[in-house]
Amino acid sequence: MPVGTRDAFHAISKHKLAEWVSVLLAKQELVGAMAEGSKLVKWLDVPNGPVAGGDAVFIKGHLSQSRPGQRDA
Repeated sequence: MPVGTRDAFHAISKHKLAEWVSVLLAKQELVGAMAEGSKLVKWLDVPNGPVAGGDAVFIKGHLSQSRPGQRDA
């Protein structure tokens, strides 16, 4: 995530973020989704996104903030 975007999220409260997510879910601009093999809906995606469509690829382990999208060595 670009630094400016990350900083933007630090500037809002968790309650405000939860409110925004609730509004987007109600408008169906976001949907709840689950990973293959999961029993819980715990991901958010856009309606035609890879998680919602069952096409997401999940990598086990921790991803470094300094190298997004790459596995830690």
